[in-house]
Amino acid sequence: MSEGAREVLVGGCDLAGLAAEYGTPLYAYDEDGLRNTCREFLSAFRAQWPRAEVAYACKAFAVGAMIRLALSEGLRLDVASAGELDLATAAGAAGDAITFHGCYKTVADLDAAVRAQVGHVVIDSLGEIDDLIAVAARLNRTQQVLIRINPEVDVRTDARYRVGGADSKFGLPIGDGSARQAAERVLASPWLRLDGVHFHLGSQIMTAEPYIEAIERTARFVADLRSRHSWAPRRVILGGGMGVGYDPGQVVPAPRQWAADLGGAFRDRLAPLCATRPVLGIEPGRAVVADHGVIAYTAGVVKRQAGRLLAEGDDPLEPPRPGRVLIVVDGGLSDNPRPLMYSARHQVRNASAGVRAAAQARPRTDAITADAVTADAITADIYGRHCETDLLFSDVALPDIRRGDVLAVLTAGAYTHCMASNYNRFYRPAVVFAANGASRLVLRRETSSDLLRCEQPPRLGAAQEAAREVAV
Repeated sequence: MSEGAREVLVGGCDLAGLAAEYGTPLYAYDEDGLRNTCREFLSAFRAQWPRAEVAYACKAFAVGAMIRLALSEGLRLDVASAGELDLATAAGAAGDAITFHGCYKTVADLDAAVRAQVGHVVIDSLGEIDDLIAVAARLNRTQQVLIRINPEVDVRTDARYRVGGADSKFGLPIGDGSARQAAERVLASPWLRLDGVHFHLGSQIMTAEPYIEAIERTARFVADLRSRHSWAPRRVILGGGMGVGYDPGQVVPAPRQWAADLGGAFRDRLAPLCATRPVLGIEPGRAVVADHGVIAYTAGVVKRQAGRLLAEGDDPLEPPRPGRVLIVVDGGLSDNPRPLMYSARHQVRNASAGVRAAAQARPRTDAITADAVTADAITADIYGRHCETDLLFSDVALPDIRRGDVLAVLTAGAYTHCMASNYNRFYRPAVVFAANGASRLVLRRETSSDLLRCEQPPRLGAAQEAAREVAV
């Protein structure tokens, strides 16, 4: 995504033009940006460790086009459910390119994974081992597995992003012996093959220190297992969690920096304890897609903000500051729950202001109507249109705003589409990929028929459905 002097560009396409063609809300992705980041991660880690593998974490953004793109760039896939597994295989992924995760895998999940002949099932709990053994024996297949250890490393990130601390629901702790017990039970089964270990520490991690500490603790765990059972891992997966910059000026390590720090620590401290020529793996998701996705909204309500809380220094008898406005867009909680779930911030731009031909010639005014607000500087609070006070973005500086303008939400490629819902029965938006000034639809917008398909008793009659389709 780039910002020219007059427009917000995605893959060389003007976002306002994409919004006019495909409608809003809209998820738009820079396809070349996605490809470049996949390549950067793979090449950087292989420069540090030739047998490095990068698996794209599908949970960050799961559509068939993204799966195919990741596979075409040499990445493997990390899936966290039977649904993600179905999408991956439907998109052409071979089973051995897939790692199957999940802190609670049902027997049906495990059955699907073994039938798909996934490369590895990641063991996340002791009870899961017996279930997987029973499934593998019934299907008469030996299944390769990894043990997800919990190295109990504290990570400096939002508590909602942490998945590797002492109180985490994920993985098997090293400290209480659960991880060793799991490894021993797997090693004792003729139906399972313990190929290695895996850990994942959390999300939005900005420094290598927690990974290095986890590598050191993993090395001690591996050394203990090796002395007890003459076993050494052929594969070590360091998970994902590499952070991205949502705020301007935020310093974010590049893939080559992650590779130098993590690859070096693995080479020096853990690889000597592994089997010959071990695989080093990572599983980035957010770091692959976040920077290359934009959400386009249409501003449907523009008005002076009323009843706002007074800021420090405000005179309660004075009217609201000129230019402070309230905007309601045509999406919100259902297509980007991150602001409400994680207090997430995104930069917002007016994609229409830059291409409005008469923008500079228009007289400047602080007049606020139902349709337009123009001023030297506008501070806006942007809400969704749901039956909630779903404040998406506060204190957003915009050059001007008019009803019908297209707003661009930047760094929105991760955990937006995949977390989308049908709250208030809104239809989930379309997804487009853009490259070299051309765009293509990769996922159409939902319709009424999509939402009614699972209803029981049977759906509305054809005439009623047709009338609804016309209405939307």
